[in-house]
Amino acid sequence: MTFKEIFVDSDLKNIKEFFISTEDMLLKFLNFLEFWIQKNTHKESVVFIIKALGRIIKNAENDDDEEKREKLMIERQDMFDRLNATRIFIALIWDEKRDDTVYLYALFKFMISLLKGGNKTV
Repeated sequence: MTFKEIFVDSDLKNIKEFFISTEDMLLKFLNFLEFWIQKNTHKESVVFIIKALGRIIKNAENDDDEEKREKLMIERQDMFDRLNATRIFIALIWDEKRDDTVYLYALFKFMISLLKGGNKTV
């Protein structure tokens, strides 16, 4: 074994462990949303996160090139679907007992953005 194999490669591996990917962050947000009731979190915080997640998909619409915009939106929709966002949001809608219109509006608006453009994989 060389010095490079022992120290440099292991240092690069350790550095990569410090970086947080986009999917890691989104997964944490989705886990938070999935268990917000058990954690006694304020509903306003939940609505804020739902709106923020919706903006991630909606920001794909800001590109001038229509083909690129559509491709980016589908990629983001598929990413959310891979992270089980669809299943989590359906469960949140199903579990809402108080008919809070602001909360339900945010949930449905996000679900509509997941399906926008007729995405067949979601």
